[in-house]
Amino acid sequence: MKRLKIAGRLQSPTPQEIAAFLSLNIRSGKYPEGARLPSEQSIADHFEVSRPVVREAISRIKADGLANSRRGSGLYVTPIVERQSFKIDAKVIKDPSAVIKLFELRLPIEKSSANLAALRRTDYNLEKMEYFFNAMKNCDDHDVEKYDLQFHLAIADATQNKYYMELMAYLGSVIYSSIRYARSNSDSGVHFKTIFEHEKILEAIRNKNPIAAEAAIRTHIRGALKRLKAKI
Repeated sequence: MKRLKIAGRLQSPTPQEIAAFLSLNIRSGKYPEGARLPSEQSIADHFEVSRPVVREAISRIKADGLANSRRGSGLYVTPIVERQSFKIDAKVIKDPSAVIKLFELRLPIEKSSANLAALRRTDYNLEKMEYFFNAMKNCDDHDVEKYDLQFHLAIADATQNKYYMELMAYLGSVIYSSIRYARSNSDSGVHFKTIFEHEKILEAIRNKNPIAAEAAIRTHIRGALKRLKAKI
């Protein structure tokens, strides 16, 4: 099998940067499933680094489940169905098109989350949502995104399904960054619009109305997408 070639070059790359480079090429499909990756020495020569630096980079992509070693044969791209990890690089927030994709990813997850939260929420769950909503409504501008994220995490927690909470917590940093990006690229009235949208979500969950909760969060996320696209 022909080895894959390395395209592009990094200046004095760290193991983390080389791993990110390889990861991007694998996740994008440039290095296809089952393909044999370049050797340690080839990568070291290309980036002008030592082999220990390359080994650390390779250990990172193997830990992420993107590649696996075959004794005496080399390193191969792991088929998608066999991968045991999922990762979103926080750097995507610098790319407007990637932020839009992230909002599209959030939509079905949060619709389902809001639906279940309305059906299953406890009084304690509701108190948490109300606390973060009021904090978001009354805080200084630089804290809005923090309480916005906490409000959405409280909805996930109210599903009584730990996997929703774990997934939303995992997505937390990029969701926080995407919220900041969307707000910074929207008009001056965005705060009042989003407060109104969150209030509708809270009201539906308070009333234990799953259909209304799902519709409210759909309106909110689609509204954020619309506002973002208008500024790109």
